[in-house]
Amino acid sequence: MMNEGLMIGKFAPLTNGHLTAFSMALAHCYKLNVLVCIDHLHDPECNMTSEQRIEAVRVECARISDRIEVSFIDCTAFPYEKESSREISRFWAPILMDKFPKVTTLFGSEDYVRFIAEEWPDCKGISYQILDKERKTTHISATMVRSNPRQYWDFIPASVKPFFTKNVLVLGAESCGKTTLTKALGKVFHAPVVPEMYRSIYPEKGMTFTAEDLGVVANVQTKAQGEANRSFFNKGLVLHDTCCEITLMYGREYFPNEYFALGPVENCIKKEVKFDLVLFCDIDVAWENDGTRTLGNEDDRKRMRDKAYSVAVQKAKRHGCELVVLPADYKRLPAAIDVIEKIL
Repeated sequence: MMNEGLMIGKFAPLTNGHLTAFSMALAHCYKLNVLVCIDHLHDPECNMTSEQRIEAVRVECARISDRIEVSFIDCTAFPYEKESSREISRFWAPILMDKFPKVTTLFGSEDYVRFIAEEWPDCKGISYQILDKERKTTHISATMVRSNPRQYWDFIPASVKPFFTKNVLVLGAESCGKTTLTKALGKVFHAPVVPEMYRSIYPEKGMTFTAEDLGVVANVQTKAQGEANRSFFNKGLVLHDTCCEITLMYGREYFPNEYFALGPVENCIKKEVKFDLVLFCDIDVAWENDGTRTLGNEDDRKRMRDKAYSVAVQKAKRHGCELVVLPADYKRLPAAIDVIEKIL
């Protein structure tokens, strides 16, 4: 009979230490079952829903081997103790045996592995291995990641990193200096920058774009946000030059009667990443015509500034984050650096 193993845990969040343990366990069994335990009352806050935790484990296990099978159990109603104990293990043992009748070896890095194995209803053939309890192979734990994600960034798996990334959104009306600021911040923090996608997609169109074009732009904008969060270059901070609501704002300005054509832009707003800070650049720099701008007179600039500020206020409110209006000129960059450092 082929040896079958079992490893259980909260994985809140999943770390590279867990992945190392999975690989170590696979060296001792043909098939490894990984059980994600969900306790809605006692699970630590880790920026991820239970569904996201389960999916992250599935994604990362699939990268390791097709001999790993991931499942989950809702243990909210089960007896709970913070530390490993024989009483809790005695409760868990028959549940696990019923769910995994073919398991012959339990794996883990805590004492509960031994306790559960010793309480197994049919001890014949059941064994256990405590793997890297002292975290010498991979010195990391979920607690360490939760306490300081940026410090332990390299120990966070790729599928988990987006949930610990700080996304900073820079907004403003046209020709307010936000693109210049965002690029400068990217250099300061060595962070990826999601640019304003219209210029990348339609550099030759200038002001000849259509309402349908804006739907394409918004779709690419949201995809670029997600890609930047999953990027190798993401070290915990991603900067965003504009958002889909600004695209919609200009769409309504230039195409006030094309409601249906702008529908895809509205749909993309729901797909954007969660922002952790909104920075607003005021119209305190000279207006420049770069071939994609037409609203340069003073009245238009003030009107669009007010609309952009309204978007910023609503964006910050919906995402539950702070909105900071930046000072003008040379004070803008240091002020932005200071407020970003506070959220990292």
